Amino acid sequence: MFSFRQWPLAAALAAYLGGAGALPADDQATAETILRQAGVSGGMIVHVGCGTGELTAGLGARPGFTVQGLDTDPITVAAARGHIAAQGRYGRVSADVWDGRHLPYADNLVNLLVAESAAAPETDEMLRVLAPGGVAMVRRDGRWTRTVKPRPGEIDAWTHYLHGPGNNAVADDAVVGPPQRVQWISGPPFARSHEFNSSLAAMVSSGERIFYIWDEGPIGVVDPRLPSTWSLMARDAFNGALLWKRPMPEWGWRQWHAAARWDDPRERARMLRHLPPVLPRRLVAAGDRLFVTLGYDAPVTVLDGATGKVLRVLEGTAPTDEILHAGDGLLVLAVREGPPEGDIWDSMPEGPVRSRIAVVDASDGTVRWRSEPVTLAPLSLAVREGRVFYSTYEEVVCRNLDGGEQRWRNASAPSRRGHRNTGGTLVVHEQTVLYAPYEPKMPGGRLHAFCAQAGELLWRTERGYHGPGISNPPDVFVADGLVWLGETRIRATGLDSATDVVRQGRDPRTGDVVRTVAVDALKSPGHHYRCYRSKATERFLLLPKRGVEFLDLTGDEHMRHDWLRAPCIYGVVPANGMLYVPPHQCVCYPGVLHSNFNALIARADAGAGPSEPPPAARLERGPAWPEDGGQRPEVGGQRAEDGGQRAEDGGQRAEDEWPTYRANAGRGGSVATVVELDGLEPRWQIELAHDVTPPVVADGVLLVAEKDGHTVHAADARTGEPLWRYTAGGRIDSPPTVHRGRVLFGSADGRVYCLRLADGGLIWRFMAAPASAGWRRSGSLNRPGPFTEACSSRTMRPPTRPGRSFTPPPGGRRSSTGGCGCTRSIRPPARCSTKRGWKARAPIRTRIPAWPGTWTGRSPTSSSATAPTCTSTRNASVPT
Repeated sequence: MFSFRQWPLAAALAAYLGGAGALPADDQATAETILRQAGVSGGMIVHVGCGTGELTAGLGARPGFTVQGLDTDPITVAAARGHIAAQGRYGRVSADVWDGRHLPYADNLVNLLVAESAAAPETDEMLRVLAPGGVAMVRRDGRWTRTVKPRPGEIDAWTHYLHGPGNNAVADDAVVGPPQRVQWISGPPFARSHEFNSSLAAMVSSGERIFYIWDEGPIGVVDPRLPSTWSLMARDAFNGALLWKRPMPEWGWRQWHAAARWDDPRERARMLRHLPPVLPRRLVAAGDRLFVTLGYDAPVTVLDGATGKVLRVLEGTAPTDEILHAGDGLLVLAVREGPPEGDIWDSMPEGPVRSRIAVVDASDGTVRWRSEPVTLAPLSLAVREGRVFYSTYEEVVCRNLDGGEQRWRNASAPSRRGHRNTGGTLVVHEQTVLYAPYEPKMPGGRLHAFCAQAGELLWRTERGYHGPGISNPPDVFVADGLVWLGETRIRATGLDSATDVVRQGRDPRTGDVVRTVAVDALKSPGHHYRCYRSKATERFLLLPKRGVEFLDLTGDEHMRHDWLRAPCIYGVVPANGMLYVPPHQCVCYPGVLHSNFNALIARADAGAGPSEPPPAARLERGPAWPEDGGQRPEVGGQRAEDGGQRAEDGGQRAEDEWPTYRANAGRGGSVATVVELDGLEPRWQIELAHDVTPPVVADGVLLVAEKDGHTVHAADARTGEPLWRYTAGGRIDSPPTVHRGRVLFGSADGRVYCLRLADGGLIWRFMAAPASAGWRRSGSLNRPGPFTEACSSRTMRPPTRPGRSFTPPPGGRRSSTGGCGCTRSIRPPARCSTKRGWKARAPIRTRIPAWPGTWTGRSPTSSSATAPTCTSTRNASVPT
């Protein structure tokens, strides 16, 4: 680890101010040349060897980029920060000190790395931090050389609602697994409301980007006078940077519901579950192209995935309900045959909508063929190997992709209409068509397998299967070469006390059971299944009980994640080696439930970057470190003998001050002072570029942090005269605390800072985060936080050896909905007294996430007033 030089404040100030002024034209031209040659249109840029920041500021001139310059010299970094601030770009563009060897970023995070050959790190280190498709631009002998990081073959995209056009919602991704770390996190913290249409209508991923349709309306407010604000958004898949956004004004409940229904509270509460089931099928990605209906009754529009620009509108395709990409630029569309009778709310229980199937060349808009009107069960349309498949509720039909001729139809698997007119699940795998309809007099429906070439029935199960939750068709997956079915017992309402999970893997051609996976207590008891479909990878089934339950189909890495909740209707997306969990609208289990848009990774070593610094290296002394080793506090501006109770200039006394957030350590929010209301008027005002924290006042000095500017500002509390400012290495989201002439605050760079109140000199800073590798949060750099194993009073893990008995708390209830959230590894006791025992057939792990730089202690919460507890002896102390 590096240490700060002992450099005088005058030199720092001169360096800081020396960068002010307009950006030289040659630096801006160089920046444009680099961006053009790199071919990067947005995301995160790192400039290694930033010097005094001219080129760094130039790289941040375009919107859509977050830029950070790195240099080994603190004086040079101070000058770069001053120059960037003078350009009005600090925050989105920043500078920091690094050790010259290890780039302070997580794996697969950076889109563009710029460096002179002398300052460039080792090639392996550059490739480590570059995201797949990321570019390194290194100048050698006066010329820029371009290196692109290839996309790993073991990760997969997610181009359609159900992964691909064959409706098999299984990602061929060997990296996705039970989450252990955060790759990036973004806002908003929540979806709009549980009593309203789900905020996420569709989400796909392709070409190192994710695309989704999101309602940006007011959170927590359900009122027709505050309309929905839907937009199509694009983010970088590996660091979450917002690349572009396109408003969708003709999209929302007013387009698919009758506005008069709003006045009935009972029907308004049902709006959440009465989204048209085809909405998730309105967005498809293929390479660098995006296909979408920008309105509910709109035709298909082709967009450039990198920029969001409209390339083409496919005339004659309105109103398209479903989009599939069949390869070679061909789209298979379900085009609604006129509007439904009444509004979509009324039509759902009455009868399905008739549609025409159309095959369109997306390159020029040519319609290859269009079918006669057919009764098409929503979400049943599928494409594979030159054939189009769908269900009419009465029959399963196969047509040729080229000309639309009917190849076969089979009426042996009729389906009744399910919730929102769904008609079962149809999956095409190689030469087998799998169809699980809703059947009368059956719990759910039996699975039927047809030959994709001739259409004859190959086999069918004897038992019926439900879909998860209260509004979804049955689960059907083909993973690891076997067919896996859904739940055998699910109640739409009430509490499901069963916690075990049993899955059978069948041969796709014969239906024979090849493998059985059984795990006790994979699910938490209580509550209902989530209102979105399960997803899967080739190794894991991702089940939506309380959060995300990982059922390992090939090993023993089963895990229950009760604290991950996705938005209703759509759910999670496993792609690009990550699990994407968009913001939810739930208020259940808030003590452990995580919010925001999270991209999570499974590998324990991923995102670590440099190794953990030793304890002695975490503390770095600054130039204001006292000569006596810090034993005598230097009270800024006061005589030490008066104890810092009274400022020499006649400012506030200690009892009048507000030195920390909400006034004192008890967060009392009050102070013994008198404010004269007569003649109250503004005395002074300071304008800052970014949002600020609440101010604090001590010893006559007012302190406020500019959040996205990474800067603490000090001003005279009586006159407003600026005294000093200090820029940290990351975002500052909370006000500082003043104690005996010292200013203490935390930053998103993972450090705690201590400054001298008198002049802002750095006394010390301490690396409090687990490691020095950064990840993204809301457009800024933060330090990583792992999902660490933990145990609370109601969170227990079965034994690691199969067959060993382990008993839950009294009453047979097992829950991980609450607890302290401590980050220490704690193993539950071997046994607890209970009336009902159970045996683990395979090991399960439960995890509680911990965020960087903070203690995640929380009060236990539960939806039950009689939540059981389990007494255990912990091997680690928990702070209070």
